[in-house]
Formats: sequence, C-alpha cells, structure tokens
Amino acid sequence: MSSIDKKNSHAIFAFSGLVVPYTQASAWLLGAPDPTQPEGHMQLPDWFSLLCGTHMLLYSIWNWLRDGPLAVLFERIKYTTDYARNPNDASLAVLLPLLSPSIWLSAEQEKELDVCRSALDRLRRKSAVHFSPCGTLGVKAAAHIWPGIVSQEYMGLLQRDNPEALIILANYCVLLKSAGSCWYMEHHSERLFREIDLRLDATWKP
Repeated sequence: MSSIDKKNSHAIFAFSGLVVPYTQASAWLLGAPDPTQPEGHMQLPDWFSLLCGTHMLLYSIWNWLRDGPLAVLFERIKYTTDYARNPNDASLAVLLPLLSPSIWLSAEQEKELDVCRSALDRLRRKSAVHFSPCGTLGVKAAAHIWPGIVSQEYMGLLQRDNPEALIILANYCVLLKSAGSCWYMEHHSERLFREIDLRLDATWKP
C-alpha cells in the first residue's frame, strides 16, 4: 500500500479487480479439491480474501479513483433496499432470533452477536438489491461485494469457527450459487458450503 500514489492507483485498482475472477477461474479449471478433513480452523478460499483486499484498496484510494480515468465506474446510485423483493429473504430473516441478545450471554458474546447481525444485515441488503427497480447491480456483483463489506471482526469470527458467523456464511452461499451462471463462479458455492459443513458442530445443523 505504501507504494501506491495518485498516478498509479488507477492501474493497480483495475488489476486488483481482474485478480479475483482470474483466481476463481483458475480454481474452476484446475478443479480445486474439496475439503475432506475438519482439521484446524475455517479456511476461506483465496478469492474471498482477495475480494476483502480489493475493497480495502478501494476505500483507501477512493478520492484518487473518483477523479481519474475510472471515475465513470464510481457513480453513486441512490436506491431504497426492500428486503421483501428478495424471494429468499425469509430464510435470512429467520436467523435474526438466533442473533438476539440474551441476559445469559457475556459482554464478549453480545459483541460477537452484534458483529454477526451487521454481517447478516449487509447480506440481506446485497441479496435484495439485485431485485430492486433500479436494476443497476447484478447478482454476480452482489456476490462479489458482500465479502468486501463485512467487518474485520466478522472475518475474525470466521477464522475461529464461530457458529453464528459460519451460519451466515452458509447463507451467503445461496447468493453465490445464484451467480453460478457465470462460468468462473460455478461450483464455488458448493465447495464453500462443504467447508462450512465440516466446521459446524452437529448441534447447529438442521
């Protein structure tokens, strides 16, 4: 990041945007092996982590990008998110009681649930915006945006196999599956879901 300046920021960001589909395509073409052993903690796929990095880069150089050759791509669109437009929203909303505060929880557990509620709300928003009247955001873009807008605290919970965080990630797989018509995104939802299934204790499964 220290080597990025106003002059080279546009090219670096454009390149970072190409790395993600390249990584997804490579895994698709090479037939990345499915997880078989629940050893260690949750291993997020490379493309997921790269999406986080791309968004961090975007936020750090936003002022340069909006004044450069890529400015036309960064026009802010105002829209109202209507969760009800998403036919799958009911399966996301049903998770809310799972993330509700309780007098039996410690302060740390309450904080973790708050982090998960934020991640779920952002997933509901990105899942619904594809169905909004403005129609400016496709399902592929929505599936690529959510990993980049969750908090670092949520990422930390995933790395510790926090069950609530894993359940939210499992529901992200539904959005990711919807983008499977794009060839390089095909089968990634299934692989990620199987990884989650290995980490999630049986008591948390239907």
